[in-house]
Amino acid sequence: MAGPPGWQREFDRRSEVRSFKTFDSATLALEPADYFKTEQPDAERMNYAQLRHYIDELKTSGFNVVPYAVALQRKVSFPFVTIVMTLLAVPFAVTTGAAARSTASAWGSCWRSCTG
Repeated sequence: MAGPPGWQREFDRRSEVRSFKTFDSATLALEPADYFKTEQPDAERMNYAQLRHYIDELKTSGFNVVPYAVALQRKVSFPFVTIVMTLLAVPFAVTTGAAARSTASAWGSCWRSCTG
């Protein structure tokens, strides 16, 4: 890519002008746009603190942080799944008879349809 006319100045180590050249046009070697694209890190491979810091950096830069915020909330909430499932299962474990079987069957059908 040819640029406009201009000049080039070189300095030595003591900041004194070593050379001064003028030119009518110059060829500029520019990198393609995809060279400057940064890789987005995988949220699943970051720990909570790293992901939180990355989200804060993206927010200050004005980027969309919703997918990363969801991943952060998933990191917090997923360990509680076993506790919630246990609390839901305890009433069925202590109930006996036909009523318990029909209720468990209804919950199982609901769970199956909700989880796909």
